[in-house]
Amino acid sequence: MAHKLMAYAVKDLQTKTFTNPFFTSNDTTATRGFEQAVNNKDTQYNQYPEDYTLYCVASYNIETGEITPEAIRSIINATKLLKEE
Repeated sequence: MAHKLMAYAVKDLQTKTFTNPFFTSNDTTATRGFEQAVNNKDTQYNQYPEDYTLYCVASYNIETGEITPEAIRSIINATKLLKEE
């Protein structure tokens, strides 16, 4: 069985562009990392949460180095992760 990670990127709805992808094992760990960034007051994710959505964009085989496109799917918008003070 191939060992793989999933590739995730954040889309900026204002610029209509994606960030560079990051790799992790599943949607849960990707969401957790995104949540940390969203709740960091020094990030644009925190300042304009309505503009940022996390997407799964590809898979990455850690044995062969092959990146395989996936059907791009929305995971969660930053507004749903923002913690109120």
